[in-house]
Amino acid sequence: MIYKFKKSSQIVLILMLISALAACKKSQDFYQKLVDMPEVVNNYNKAYEVDSTMVITGRLNPEKGLKIEIGGIEAKIVSLKKVTVGGTQSDPYEGDQATITITSAMGIGENRPVKVTSAGNTIDCPSIEILSPGVIAAQLKLQSHFVPQANDVVLYCLNGKGSVYVYSNARGQIVKIDKSANVQTVANTANFSDADGPFAIAGFNSGGTDPQESSLYFSALTTDGSANSSASYIYRLCKIDLKTKTITTLNKTLYPKSMALPVIPTALPLEGTINHVNLMDVSGIYPDSKGNVYLRLGKTIISGGYAFANNYATALLNSNGSIKYLFKTTLAPNYDSNLQTEYNASILKIPGTGIIYNQGNIMPDEQRMYCYALAPSGNINALTDILQYDLENNVTLYKYSKLNMPPNNDKPYIAGVFNTLTAVYNAGSFDTPDLFGFMPLPGGRILIYYYQQRAASFSDHRFPAFGTMDFIKKRGDRYAPGAVETGSYKMFSGDSGQDQLLNYDEEGMIYSTANNKTVIVKTVEK
Repeated sequence: MIYKFKKSSQIVLILMLISALAACKKSQDFYQKLVDMPEVVNNYNKAYEVDSTMVITGRLNPEKGLKIEIGGIEAKIVSLKKVTVGGTQSDPYEGDQATITITSAMGIGENRPVKVTSAGNTIDCPSIEILSPGVIAAQLKLQSHFVPQANDVVLYCLNGKGSVYVYSNARGQIVKIDKSANVQTVANTANFSDADGPFAIAGFNSGGTDPQESSLYFSALTTDGSANSSASYIYRLCKIDLKTKTITTLNKTLYPKSMALPVIPTALPLEGTINHVNLMDVSGIYPDSKGNVYLRLGKTIISGGYAFANNYATALLNSNGSIKYLFKTTLAPNYDSNLQTEYNASILKIPGTGIIYNQGNIMPDEQRMYCYALAPSGNINALTDILQYDLENNVTLYKYSKLNMPPNNDKPYIAGVFNTLTAVYNAGSFDTPDLFGFMPLPGGRILIYYYQQRAASFSDHRFPAFGTMDFIKKRGDRYAPGAVETGSYKMFSGDSGQDQLLNYDEEGMIYSTANNKTVIVKTVEK
């Protein structure tokens, strides 16, 4: 009995030893698996452009079959090195650093999965967004396209054909400059005449063509042979059939010269049939392809002895001949509180939905308006707002609002989902602003020209640059790779001038005024 007990005890002991050894082996295996399991420091960027490099740091175990996948595609590791990833100065902890190249095969867009595998172990890392290098493939430069004369006025034409229309006071003509820089006369002002007889242009306010370039509209201060000419200012809104050259006066408004110009013209009627309303300075004309025309009201107005620019309202002239006000700006120009009381006395009499933003650029066929308010210089707690309005239903569709970018930010993203963007801020009140243009494009997009003034302050040397903001997809995209080669051309705004983006063509080239409207430039492939 004792013998049997001793023998069974030995067996138990052996089994315990075997179990202990097995447990140790499992512990060793588990420990080794932990050691072999890759670890990644989550400090890489959240967005990358195609052909850029991405650096991944951590315990990568490159000697055990390291593999990095982005978007399900194995990335080429272009370099590997040891780096310090933690610990102390006396006892540093070393890790690995792998550099890979981002390719288009990994997929354009957000939430591209990142996986790291070594020793047969795979971990999921935070996903990234892969950005297209540009809407068009080539780097761009600016070149002269047309040189206007003093006091020339550029008309609205945004149709993707590269056409630019200019009223030339010196020539007495309205001319068209096509994308090849050929100049064609479309109207001679000496021939202007309507039901009241011949009339002359005393001051050309604005004009615009429809997308088909079949009709051209203009607003002007005029003189004619009528008895009213000596006693009144005569404002005309006219339409030219560009095929037949027929001129039709849609509205003729008289304003007595004996009266001081009001802050905002409020003499009724303002709405109704176009030939019965009072319509004075029309500062913008935006025809659509269906015979409707959006009108921007306001040019230079007088208040307290001061003359200042103020586009105070947007109205719609329907194809049936009726006019209706859509939006009005309720905040005094330049945020001048001293003028607000006087401004209110007039603006409250104007029809339309009140907004605090300046009236913005219009895409007529999409019935959209884009307004913006740029944050003041040096105030990183201020907001830059860019808004999209529905002109059919008089509502705000989307408001993009972000804090100013800190001046030392060296990663200005103009591509990515809206939350990724860090470049849509105005961090300086320069005559060549950080954000310029805001030209509408088809598909709920706008085109912005970024960072003329601060281009040299960014280490990647890819500014200035054009970029788009897409209000449907809620994302931005770089328009072309690399920096725009500007030469001697700058786009100004503010007190020293007001340049504007004008049009684009079938090849994606962009047309704009530059150098205080002394030249019209065109982008070309570098």
